[in-house]
Amino acid sequence: MSIITIHCRLTAPKPIRRQLWYLMAERNTPLICELIKRVSQHSDFGIWQRRGSIPKKAVMDLCTPLREIYPGQPGRFYASAILMVLYTYESWLAIQQNLRRRIDGKQRWLDVVKSDRESIELSGSSLDVIKRRAQDILSELNTEQSTQSAPNANLQIWENMSIVY
Repeated sequence: MSIITIHCRLTAPKPIRRQLWYLMAERNTPLICELIKRVSQHSDFGIWQRRGSIPKKAVMDLCTPLREIYPGQPGRFYASAILMVLYTYESWLAIQQNLRRRIDGKQRWLDVVKSDRESIELSGSSLDVIKRRAQDILSELNTEQSTQSAPNANLQIWENMSIVY
């Protein structure tokens, strides 16, 4: 995502610039802060957090009563506040989901390790005994495979000899 910065020069008269500053600093910023606070206190916030996104309609519904507390703003200021809150939470929730996935992966790994420890405790054996038994089983499998593959190995030798002649 690229961000384009536009530089502009305000040539409006000083009273208009003062009014615009008042709207942004004294009305819109507190509106955004209050809206962020109300979204975090919403009863469905846990569901939104797990899903990773907040519905725009819910933020708009939360903003409606705040229009009475912060009146006199142009409609695009309210729309901007809604979009700012959505953008802020969506980026935060994406980071939270990434962290949640990492924690879940580590938890699965710990569950596997814990199940190994529990199986050692349930078997009543030590880890060395289990390792030796596993080596015995693997060596038995290897000897079975070598005896089964021996005729094939002899066949390979005969095929190679015919190629030489």
